[in-house]
Amino acid sequence: MAWCPSCRTELPATAVNCESCGYDFPHRPAVLVQHWAWSSLADLALVAGQLVGLLGAILRLLSALRSLLDFEFADAGVHVMQVALLLATVVAFARVQQIQK
Repeated sequence: MAWCPSCRTELPATAVNCESCGYDFPHRPAVLVQHWAWSSLADLALVAGQLVGLLGAILRLLSALRSLLDFEFADAGVHVMQVALLLATVVAFARVQQIQK
């Protein structure tokens, strides 16, 4: 629904003028719909990105565990942050892949 800026009457969103006061709404240009260009190669790149991100997260997690066992807590913290960033990247790739389908 839309509202008339002159008399505040509720109107349909497609109204050209107000039924109550006669206010003429300005002409709205047609909305240009943009479509994403997509290919199977792009889909393959997203899957590869997810796999590399997961592999990197697993390796960083193992590095974090090794750092904890060596009592290097600062290094372990850095590794845990890297795991979080890699997992966020995997989630981003997965969401882009969902948008395109």
